[in-house]
Amino acid sequence: MQRHEDLSENDAKSAAGCDIVVYGYAALPATIDLLTTEYGRVAEVLGQVYADRIKYNVRVCMDEFAAYEEAVLSAVKTEDSETVIWKCGVDGIYGALWHMTAASHIGMHIDVRSIPLRQESIELCNMFDLNPYRLKSDGCMVLTSHCGARTVEIISRAADGKIPCVIAGYTLKGKEKLLINKDEVQYLTKPEG
Repeated sequence: MQRHEDLSENDAKSAAGCDIVVYGYAALPATIDLLTTEYGRVAEVLGQVYADRIKYNVRVCMDEFAAYEEAVLSAVKTEDSETVIWKCGVDGIYGALWHMTAASHIGMHIDVRSIPLRQESIELCNMFDLNPYRLKSDGCMVLTSHCGARTVEIISRAADGKIPCVIAGYTLKGKEKLLINKDEVQYLTKPEG
């Protein structure tokens, strides 16, 4: 198992022809940040009780990520050593996908609708006109695996099925980074900064 933050850009390689597995929810830390910095506006628009409930639900979910992270990483290392893990950070899940494909000199095909998002994140991103896939997503991981179904099974077992884990796409030869949303096709662009 390779974790990209521990390796130089030239060491972490994902191969073409792999499944892309997404573990966790995109944009959870960004959701907490929005609630912290824009609480007054959120409470005004959605109501204080609902704003507090969002904050509580997202914090519980982030605590679950923290509780299961070591178990998930250990299970993948032990049972699926060929899998390459890319942790999401400040550039969000799109940033992790960009870094993974750029460092590995490969392309990808992602079904955007399959990337797990919590409803709370969607609502706040809509309110502030933000793209949740480009927002801070610590706790979320992108994995490349020759057998994504097996990787999903290993991770789901290690996380007691409490955190989503899905096959969201696959890697390709070449450099095309395709984001598919129903009939719409876009190309992933490099993260800003």
